[in-house]
Amino acid sequence: GHGNTHIYYTETGTYVEYTFTGKAISVYTKTGPGAGRINIYIDEELAGQDDQYTEAQQFNKRAFTKVFDEEGIHTIRLENSGISNPSSTGNSFNIDCFKVFREKDNNADLASLSYVLNDGTPVSVADFSAVETSYEVTLPEGAEGTVRLEGKAFSDAASVKAEPVAIVDGKAEAVLTVTAEDGTTKEYKVAFTVEEPEPEPPAITITLKLNGAGEDIFLQADENGHVTRPEDPVREGYVFGGWYTDEACTEAFDFDTAVVTEDLTLYAKWTKIDDGEEEK
Repeated sequence: GHGNTHIYYTETGTYVEYTFTGKAISVYTKTGPGAGRINIYIDEELAGQDDQYTEAQQFNKRAFTKVFDEEGIHTIRLENSGISNPSSTGNSFNIDCFKVFREKDNNADLASLSYVLNDGTPVSVADFSAVETSYEVTLPEGAEGTVRLEGKAFSDAASVKAEPVAIVDGKAEAVLTVTAEDGTTKEYKVAFTVEEPEPEPPAITITLKLNGAGEDIFLQADENGHVTRPEDPVREGYVFGGWYTDEACTEAFDFDTAVVTEDLTLYAKWTKIDDGEEEK
């Protein structure tokens, strides 16, 4: 028996009762020459009787088994009937143990899913659902190293396994496998992409046409579209008259207030000193 231990009931009507959750149950008793008969009730209905009499003591004798259609909560009751075998010297019964059998759980669903970048803090996967098994996650710009999935299964009987994966060329795909008690498996996958840096805005180039005072000069506008005014150019025999947006030098350009949003060409205006005739 179970350590050769048992609990015995000698008076008519005494009983042992046990409530359990399972698909089946077996009753194990100690039989012997002084044992009587027991009535066995399942959920308050008589389910069977068993004569506990044997010429010699026997431990761990299976006296009764009940298999249910579905796993559920049930109550079994063993009661001293007060009746004994004519050969018995008494009417006691001795309970050894109950064995409850449960269906193996096939639930391989996750209750939660998160990821860990290197050894950082777990981050929950957005919009997670146990039904959906594939996700896409964007990691912060510059992320490198490894990423690993973590999760909690709905069933306490299920196991969860995931290995860290390396981030290569800004990408990684991690897999978490849930294994249910009955061996059913379910994989959850997350494709990771490292966020790319914001592209720098294209440089805005301002071309200064010196119109006879030398080679073109090129300036760059700053991030706000402002351009720093260069030193005034010098041309022998001429007076510099400013910068203009048109070749005819009729539209003056104001470096202090202008905001440049695209490439621009400016033209130098010149006034000849000897006769006052303008040249551009």
